[in-house]
Amino acid sequence: MKETEYTRSEQDFQQMFAKQLTTVQRFKLNISENEAIKILTAAYKAQVENRHCHFLEDDDIIRAIEFTASWLTLENKKPGLYFTGFCGTGKTTMIKAIKMVVDWYYSNTRLKPTMTIIKATDLASMALNNYHEFKSLAKRTLLAIDDLGQEPAVISSYANVMKPCIEILSERYDTQLTTFISSNLSPEKIKEYYDERLADRFREMMETIPFENETFRK
Repeated sequence: MKETEYTRSEQDFQQMFAKQLTTVQRFKLNISENEAIKILTAAYKAQVENRHCHFLEDDDIIRAIEFTASWLTLENKKPGLYFTGFCGTGKTTMIKAIKMVVDWYYSNTRLKPTMTIIKATDLASMALNNYHEFKSLAKRTLLAIDDLGQEPAVISSYANVMKPCIEILSERYDTQLTTFISSNLSPEKIKEYYDERLADRFREMMETIPFENETFRK
């Protein structure tokens, strides 16, 4: 059988194959970085004051806000943010502030993406009690998992053994959907608590933002 001679270049083939793949457009805010910083800072302060607390001009918090706001305006970036640090350092507040900004940004849009925030413990419970809803989380345009690592890594129901957070995050890794996570676990501890495979995917899909300030819960 005569070999077929291909005259197209490697780049031609690459473009052909790329068209066959479903590319997920990275979530981004079409505003300037400075505008994003201003708006996210306002949302963060509103979240703090809603708990009858005073916003402290902490360098670590300011740096986290600026990095997060900049990330929200980028197109070529990793598809997730990982907020890590001790309890009471502002990680959950950041996630809630991001949701406020997203809701504001799409407030006049008819078909707007929704940002779902769920506790990791609730996610594990949902996997047992409402598997259909649990699976739908993997397809949400924007998903935030709060307090990752507070849930059991492995759960079982009768003969079924499940790893809820590993399952959801692995699916979102495959689809490259935007995911926000807060946790007391350092990136190095992900491997210990879950497994090497998830830790490896974390490195690829998540930008880590450490919250190194002291707890505000005093």
